[in-house]
Amino acid sequence: MMSNLPDFGEYGYQVMRELGHNRAGGRVTYLASRTPTAAPTPDVTPDPADLVAIKQFQFASTSDARWAGYEAYQREIQVLQGLNHPGIPRYLDCFESPRGFCMVQEYKPAESLAQQRTWHPIQVKEIAVALLSILVYLQNRLPAVIHRDIKPENILVDEFMNVYLVDFGFAHLGEGEVAVSSIVKGTLGFMPPEQLFNRELTPASDLYGVGATLICLLTGTKSMEIGELIDPSYRIHFRKRVPKISLSWIQWLEKMVEPKPKDRYPNAETALEVLTPIEISRTPQVISSHQLVQFRGTKLGEPITQTISIKNPVPGTMLTGRWQVAPYRRDGYFSKNKHPWIKIDPTRFKGNQVECTITVDTSNLMADRIYERELLLQTNSDQKLYRFPLKVQTAPEPVEEIKLPYPLLGILLGLALITVWTQPLNVVGNLIGWFTASVLGMLVFQLLFCGILLFMVGALVAHRKPDLAGAIAAGISSAVITPVSIIAYGMDSFTEPEDLVRYAYCMAIVGSIIGAYAEIGTEKLIHRFREKGTATDVSKNLAGAIAGGMFGTWTILYGTRSLSNGWAWLGWMMVIILTGSISGAVCDEIEQGKISPMPPNVKLKNSNVWTYLARVIVMLTVGLGISLGCALNGGILSPYWGILLIAGTAIPLGKMIYPHWRRSRQVREYHESKAQRIQP
Repeated sequence: MMSNLPDFGEYGYQVMRELGHNRAGGRVTYLASRTPTAAPTPDVTPDPADLVAIKQFQFASTSDARWAGYEAYQREIQVLQGLNHPGIPRYLDCFESPRGFCMVQEYKPAESLAQQRTWHPIQVKEIAVALLSILVYLQNRLPAVIHRDIKPENILVDEFMNVYLVDFGFAHLGEGEVAVSSIVKGTLGFMPPEQLFNRELTPASDLYGVGATLICLLTGTKSMEIGELIDPSYRIHFRKRVPKISLSWIQWLEKMVEPKPKDRYPNAETALEVLTPIEISRTPQVISSHQLVQFRGTKLGEPITQTISIKNPVPGTMLTGRWQVAPYRRDGYFSKNKHPWIKIDPTRFKGNQVECTITVDTSNLMADRIYERELLLQTNSDQKLYRFPLKVQTAPEPVEEIKLPYPLLGILLGLALITVWTQPLNVVGNLIGWFTASVLGMLVFQLLFCGILLFMVGALVAHRKPDLAGAIAAGISSAVITPVSIIAYGMDSFTEPEDLVRYAYCMAIVGSIIGAYAEIGTEKLIHRFREKGTATDVSKNLAGAIAGGMFGTWTILYGTRSLSNGWAWLGWMMVIILTGSISGAVCDEIEQGKISPMPPNVKLKNSNVWTYLARVIVMLTVGLGISLGCALNGGILSPYWGILLIAGTAIPLGKMIYPHWRRSRQVREYHESKAQRIQP
C-alpha cells in the first residue's frame, strides 16, 4: 500500500496515507508530515502541528486535460491565499510534481458530512450556525467570495463539533454572471438553479447548498440521492422525512432552498440572524398567565380560588401536563395528586389552551399568617418541570367586636310572649287565688301586696334623677294603642268617639306610671350590669314607650277575658314593667357595643345609626314575642295574620342577629382549634 503513495520527500513532505480522492475530477488528497527524514512507523506518532493535507491535481488522468483543471487549481490557490478564518484550512504551499500540481493546506482531523452517521437536530443547528458564520466572513470580503460547491463532501466536522469548509476549486470572486462553460461547475442537487444555468450569482446562491446539505443531514439522505427530493421546478420536498423539529426551522430551511434567489434570504448574515433564536425541537412550550400564584383571604375558613391559563403556542404539537404540590413537612403526608388544603382542577390535562383552577381551603389554616408553598407542573415540553411559587395571606384573626346580650334578649322575648299569651299568668294567678282563700293566705298576700305597692311608690318618689321622658313616652304610646286596640278588636261598649278619647286618656295616665317604673327598672339594671353606669335617655324612653304601649293592649285582654282573676291581672302588670325595663337595658347594652348588621367592610360614621339599630332589634324582639303570643292565643287574629306578623318580625330580626351569632361561634371554634391547625 505504501508503494502506491507518491514520494514528495524532495519537496519536504512525507506522505502517510490517502485521505480521499475524486478520480473523475483527477483530485487526490493525502495526509503528510513536514518531517521527511524518516518514514512514519506505527510506533512513532507525528506531531499534529507537522501534519498537512496535500491535494494533488492529476490533470493528465482526467478526460478533461485542458486548462479547466489548471484554472481550478490556480483559482483555489488565489482564493485561499487571501483567507484567514478558523473554519477554513489555511493555504501553506504549492509545488509541481511529475503527476500533477500539488497544493498544501493545514490539516484538520475531521471527517466530511458525507460519512453516514446519525445527527441530532441540535447538532445540525450547530453545524448550520458554524457554516453560516464562515459564509458571513466570505461574503463580507472585498470582493465577496462565492464558494459554488457547498455540499456534505466539502464540509468537515471534528469530534468537538468544529466545522470546516474546504475545496474552493469552484469559488468565484465577486457577484455577477459567470462565463459560460461547457463544464457545469458544482454538484447537481446542491447547486441553485441560477448556478446551474450560469446566471447571475449572489450571496444567496451559496445558501441553497447550505440548505440542501442540512436537509440531507436531517433526513439521512445521501448526497447522490438528493435528487429524489427535488421536483421538476427544482423545489426540495423534505417535510415528511424530517424528525419532530419546530415549524419555524422547517420554514427557515424551505426559504434557504427556494428556487428563485429573491425568495431566499439575501445573504448568510440575515439567514444566521433568523436562525439563531429558532427553537429546534418541535415540542410543546408552556406559557403561563402567572409566574407567582397569590391568594389573600378576607374571611377565615373560606375557600379561595384562582385560575391559571396554560397555553402552548407551538403548532402541530399537543401539550400534556400534571399538577402536583411540592411536599412540605408541616402539611403532613399527602399523595401526589391530593393535598390537604390545596386543590388543582384539572390535575391532569391535555390541550393547548387549558384553564386550571387552584382552590385553597383556609378552614384549617392559622389566621393572619403567610403560607408559602410550591406548585409543580410536569409537562412533555423541553423544560419538563415548571415551578410556580404559591403564597397565601390568610384573613385576620376573628375578633368578637360585639357580644349581643343573648340572655336578656331571650328573657325579653319570653316576657313579650306572656303579655299576650296569658295562660302562664292565669295558672299562677289561680294558684295565688286558691291560697288566698284561706285567712292566712289572704293576710300574707295583703301584706305582700302592700309591701310591693309601698316599694314601688318609694322607688318612684326616691328616684334620684326624676326623668319624665319615659313616663311621657309611655303615656303617648298608651293613648295611641288603646283606641287602636279597641277599634281593631271591635268592642261594642266603646263605639262612641268621646268614649274612646276618655278611655284613652285614662289609659295614658296609668300607662305613664307604668312607663316611669319601667324607666326606673332600666336604670337599676344598667347600674347592676355596669358599675357606676347610667342608662342613656334613648334606652329609658324606649323602656317607657314599650311598657306604655303594651299596657294599651289591655283592652283586648279585658274584652277576651284572657286574664282570669285579679292576681293574674296584677302579674300581667308586673310583666309589662319587666318587659319595658329589660327592653331599655338591652337597648343600652347593644348601643354601648355599637352593633351593626352591615358587613365588616361597611363602616357607618353617624353614631345615631347605632342607636336606631339598637332600638330596631329591641322592638323586633318584642314584636316577635307579641306575634307568637297572638298566634298561641288564637281567635285574636286569623292564622294568616299571625303567620304574617311572625314572619315580619322573625326574618328581619334573624338577619340582624344571625351574623353576630355566627361570628361569636366562629371566634370560639377558632380559638379551640388553634393547636390542631396547619402551621405556615
